[in-house]
Amino acid sequence: MRHKFIINTLSLLSIKGVDFLVPLIVFPILINKLGFSEFGFISLGFAFSMYFIAIFQYGNNLVAVKYIASEINKAKHSSYVINVLCSQVILFFVSFILVYLSTLNEALHEYNKLFLLSVSYALAEALIPTWLYQGKEKMKALGGVGVISKLCLLAYLSFLMPESSSYIEVFLAFIISSLFSALFLFYYGYKSSWYNFKLPSLSGIFNYYKNGVQAFVVQFTPTLYTSSIVLVLGFYTTNEIVGIFSAAQKFVNISLSFLLIIFNVAYPYLIKNRDKENFFSYRYIVLSALLCIGSVLVLPYLTRLIINESVEEINFNIAFLAPMILFFGIRVAYGQLHCYLNRKEKQYSYIVTIGSLTGLFCSVFIIKEYGSNGAIILMNLVNFIMASLVIFYKFQRKENI
Repeated sequence: MRHKFIINTLSLLSIKGVDFLVPLIVFPILINKLGFSEFGFISLGFAFSMYFIAIFQYGNNLVAVKYIASEINKAKHSSYVINVLCSQVILFFVSFILVYLSTLNEALHEYNKLFLLSVSYALAEALIPTWLYQGKEKMKALGGVGVISKLCLLAYLSFLMPESSSYIEVFLAFIISSLFSALFLFYYGYKSSWYNFKLPSLSGIFNYYKNGVQAFVVQFTPTLYTSSIVLVLGFYTTNEIVGIFSAAQKFVNISLSFLLIIFNVAYPYLIKNRDKENFFSYRYIVLSALLCIGSVLVLPYLTRLIINESVEEINFNIAFLAPMILFFGIRVAYGQLHCYLNRKEKQYSYIVTIGSLTGLFCSVFIIKEYGSNGAIILMNLVNFIMASLVIFYKFQRKENI
């Protein structure tokens, strides 16, 4: 079991490592060639796509992983996989049409291609069946495919993409890379007899939407406020400021993604071994604290190596964004993990919704007044509120969340 855990961790680390290698190499190239203004415009597109990635995934990394890991009857896996896939495609078509109609408005028409490409990228990314491989605890293949596709993407963006290219070529490259991963991984799962292709059922799709509501809220509401902060920042400030803030976010996300990797690997194991929850949670929070401190100490040296301008501004943002790493770790360990292991999803969804809507409501007023400093305050404030609430419910109530 320990060997499997290590292999799965290394597999996800390889994916996330390359996921961050691509931005750390490509985005500085885009910044140095195009400037922070154009990079800020591209960042807006990726921030917009985050809404739809969360929508199309519909809480799969919680609900679908739990189903695949706990369902003994493997014959049911086929119906579930097909229903998940069809449900995502339905959400995509509805979203694509709504976004297209919205961009017919004169005020948004200039963002027409950017927004439609963002939605298409969101589908390609959401189609990657990470949840299936997590539930099966077979992440070695997932890691291999992820590394190959990202390295190909890196090679194209760094060396093959023409100098005259725009954000359109950048998004198309990301879309093709994600689609390649998704198609190959579905094919590999089929060849491994994890599922068979069959006609989806309307009742199965309906049940998928119904059972995933709480997980969807948990996954979508944080995305709602984090992406909205970037969009509001772009509305009240300049693309250059958005670019600097987004660059700092990407560096801090290195630590956050490492925490997510550990959670994603441990989650299927803990579903089957719930008595290990407290053992894992304590160490997870200690790791979060160490990553928080390490980010402040180490990341500034990394930025100086790969960014040519506005380095001090980026490092300032990194230093003050770092505390949310600890708050995030507390929220995942004492909130998300505890709730989904103990069938208390509703309570956690309430906590996440309260924190996220607070951040969303305050973003307009605080960012308008304080700019990027206000965005930093909000990121920490929202994560602090959610961390405080999960601690309160876990330790101060007789009936835990």
